[in-house]
Amino acid sequence: MNQEKFIEKVTPLFIQKGFRSLTVDEICIEFGMSKKTVYNLFKSKKDMIGASFEYVLDKFQNFFLFSNSKSETAVESFFTLLCLINSYFPYDKQRMNLHEMQYYYRKLYQEKMGNAQDLAFNMFYAFCAAGREQGIVREDFNIDSQSYLFSAVYMDLISTDYLNPDENYSKTIMDNIEISIRGVLNQQGFNAFETAKSKSSDIDYNNVILENCL
Repeated sequence: MNQEKFIEKVTPLFIQKGFRSLTVDEICIEFGMSKKTVYNLFKSKKDMIGASFEYVLDKFQNFFLFSNSKSETAVESFFTLLCLINSYFPYDKQRMNLHEMQYYYRKLYQEKMGNAQDLAFNMFYAFCAAGREQGIVREDFNIDSQSYLFSAVYMDLISTDYLNPDENYSKTIMDNIEISIRGVLNQQGFNAFETAKSKSSDIDYNNVILENCL
């Protein structure tokens, strides 16, 4: 098994159990590999986590390209993207993994969060730019500034401790992202958003990911 195949297989395990909580011993048992074989692929667990994080960001980029190709409007594309991300890597699991990275792998966390924020910036910027061309995003704001604010708020939301532990965390994140989306839309954009949200209730995003994005 090469590094690429290994990361493809181990990433779902990290997503479910956590970057810190999943041990190398458990990985060895799951894959029927010795520690020596694992450490021939990656010098340390930290390197493994870093590669897994980048693999996740690549998947998010695939979701972005797919949602753009299959959507009628920019707002439908962005909403679909968010649903795909939440299906593949639920926001509560993102929070758990990021907290473990922040506590146990601080330098890696700082490096990778920068990459994640850049990706969030670029995705929101593309949504706003396309939405303006379609006449559904307002013209009276600076896209760069708004995209930075969106990416900063998103990163803060998925790593914050300031939430009620009993609430539905994924719903809270989606609700706050929805506020950001609505904030840049005009009336036509509101209508497009409601259409996209209504359509989403009939879509099995896990199936969409399996058939088109993995």
